[in-house]
Amino acid sequence: ISEGKMVCSGTTVGLGFGYDGSIVIGRLSLTGLAYLNKIPFYAWNVNTVTNIAEPSAVNILTDEFDYPVNIPSGATIVGIADGRVQSMIKGCDGYVVPDGTTAGVIGSSYGTRGVKVGDSARYTFGAPDGSASRWDGMRNIIGGMGMIVENGASAVDNNPDVTAADQNPDVVRMRSFAAITGDGRLMLGTVSSSYRSIADSLIAMGITDAMSLDGGGSSMLY
Repeated sequence: ISEGKMVCSGTTVGLGFGYDGSIVIGRLSLTGLAYLNKIPFYAWNVNTVTNIAEPSAVNILTDEFDYPVNIPSGATIVGIADGRVQSMIKGCDGYVVPDGTTAGVIGSSYGTRGVKVGDSARYTFGAPDGSASRWDGMRNIIGGMGMIVENGASAVDNNPDVTAADQNPDVVRMRSFAAITGDGRLMLGTVSSSYRSIADSLIAMGITDAMSLDGGGSSMLY
């Protein structure tokens, strides 16, 4: 999420910064969501074209996605700007999202549900199961690798999607991490250690939640 706008969807761990100065670290699974004439359209992907040809798919492309993409002629491209549906065109080759526009690409078998040019339109993000509430109001969310501390306990053995051998919780190498202190402050750090040792040290400091920023020491902290 960048300035309140989703530029990449998916399931990950995240470091979130709210407009009110709040900080959140945790697991998240968010998807792009377009309300067209108050009808919710949940996107399969945001700024990823892997499933763009699926007839039943809904995809969202923002103007950060600034290179041409081939969209099947049976799909409908809904242009969203200034709170309204600005355009509805058929899919075409070499489509590029215009500046200031968000494009909903709606597959031929999904249908536009009667949406027309001029209808109210809003692009946001959420979770189909309603689990996104703790991430509401986030100004920016940065993805990471895995959780180190979760709710005050070690989480290094609870990252099933992190499978690389050098990411084993007991392997010692350069690590970078973000954490939230007991009084709500942000801690950023790099250290040569194992995730398990980092977790133990952070818990002893009263850290409630912490995540790895990447797979090693290649993050640069400012």
